[in-house]
Amino acid sequence: MDVALSILKEDPIPPRRLCPNIPQEVENICLKCLQKKPKMRYQTAKAFATDIELFLQKKPLKGFA
Repeated sequence: MDVALSILKEDPIPPRRLCPNIPQEVENICLKCLQKKPKMRYQTAKAFATDIELFLQKKPLKGFA
């Protein structure tokens, strides 16, 4: 029960705090996926995949424009 409540109430630990070598863009994508409010997350798997592809191509992400 404590774990479920912490998921609902606490912000996730930013990935770069745990592993500083993670690129900022990857952290941004991860944190967007973990947003508590559904409106703040990727609205489709395609939007998520687009940002992953853009990251791999070293282009600006769309989900953060």
